[in-house]
Amino acid sequence: CLLIKEVNFMKATRHSLISSMIFPFIRQATSYAIIGMFSAGIDTFIFIGLFKCLLWNQYWANAISVSFGIICSFFLNRRLTFKATDHTLKRFFLFYGTGLFGLSISQLILWLGNILSLNTLLVKIFSVFFVAAIQFFINRGIAFRKKV
Repeated sequence: CLLIKEVNFMKATRHSLISSMIFPFIRQATSYAIIGMFSAGIDTFIFIGLFKCLLWNQYWANAISVSFGIICSFFLNRRLTFKATDHTLKRFFLFYGTGLFGLSISQLILWLGNILSLNTLLVKIFSVFFVAAIQFFINRGIAFRKKV
């Protein structure tokens, strides 16, 4: 009887440990994805405006639009996803640095798409989702870790 209680306690402890690790991750990933879609929408909207309407070079348009997306994403994720209210300036620069890393990947993807004569807007949309996935893990582990 004591052995059964011990096994049940171990199962409950393991289940609560897994739950305490997985559910926050899922909540953060979901929130990051929703905010990411909103920020990507801003990024893409500005990109289309600069590239298609104002006829800017695709790389300059991308750099400007990504910067707007990064800034929007930082302030929303800081409050809603990671609930971090401390060290705002330090977190911003870490987040923005991650964003610039993402920008370089995005620029590379646009360049490869251009070489392969792919539709620029479709390549841009692909790059947004690809880069966002990479940035989530970097931002979660660096810009928004508990101790910055």
